[in-house]
Amino acid sequence: MLFFQLLISFSLIYFPLIKSSNLLAKSKISNVAFEKDLKDAAFDNKDIEISFKSLSYHEIIKYYEFQIENYAKQLVKHKIAKNLSEGIEFAKKEIGEDVSKFYKEDNQHLYSISIENSKIGFIEFYEEASFSPNLAWLDYIYIDEPYRNNGYAKKALNKMEEELKSLGIKKVGLNVFNENKTALNLYKNLGYSISKSYENEAGEIRNVLMEKKL
Repeated sequence: MLFFQLLISFSLIYFPLIKSSNLLAKSKISNVAFEKDLKDAAFDNKDIEISFKSLSYHEIIKYYEFQIENYAKQLVKHKIAKNLSEGIEFAKKEIGEDVSKFYKEDNQHLYSISIENSKIGFIEFYEEASFSPNLAWLDYIYIDEPYRNNGYAKKALNKMEEELKSLGIKKVGLNVFNENKTALNLYKNLGYSISKSYENEAGEIRNVLMEKKL
C-alpha cells in the first residue's frame, strides 16, 4: 500500500514508500513532487494545527483508484513496467484487487490531513512493515498543491511519529526514489537516515530505504 493523493483530484506532491521485501521491483514506491516556489500560498500556517481524520468508504475507493493509476505510472517512468497497461496489472497485483479487503488491515492508519475544516491531503502508515515486525512504515503522504510549501507535510510527519510513539513503536522507515531530492532533503532534515540503497539495471541508485529512531 502506498500513500496517496487524490479525492478531489489533488495535484501531486507526495513522498515515498514500499512494504514488500523486494524493495527494488516488487514494492510500491511513491515519489514526492513539490512545487519549488509556490507564491500563491493560501495563508500563513504558523499558528495552524493539523488533524488526522479517518476516510469514508467513498474516499477510500477514490484513493484506491488513484493509487493504482499513479503507481502504474511510476512503474513505467522507472522502467519497472514496459507500458501503462502492464503497470496497472502489476499495481493491482501488488496493491490488491479488492479494495474492501485491502483496507481492513489491523495495523494500517489511513487518514485525510486537515486544517480547520479543510482537507488538504492524505497520509498512510503502518505499525509494522511487511518485511520487518520491528519497523513501522510510512507508505504515502500527499499535500494538495495550494497548501504546499507551508510546512504541512512536516507537521503531518511529526504527528504520525507522535502517534507511533504512543503505541510503543521505536522505529519508522520509508522508501523514496533517489532522484526525488526534495523528499530526501525533507526526510534527512527530520532525522531520517539512509539504511540501504537499491540499484537499477544500469547500476545507478534507483531508490533508498530510510529509517528513523523515535
